[in-house]
Amino acid sequence: MGTELMVYVDGDISLFLGYEKVEFLAPVYVGDFMEYHGWIEKVGNQSYTCKFEAWKVATQLDRTDLI
Repeated sequence: MGTELMVYVDGDISLFLGYEKVEFLAPVYVGDFMEYHGWIEKVGNQSYTCKFEAWKVATQLDRTDLI
């Protein structure tokens, strides 16, 4: 997501250094349908501060109990 934002702003794949203050509020599992949003919060001389949010939109049906 961060690299995609940098492509939109700079037109190339800039170095995305890292994340800080990451919070996981709910478990996510393989097969879950996720939606992601990101935006640039602050523009510095040679840096950007970005914010990201992710939502679990749907969970895959557990069909293991049907066997």
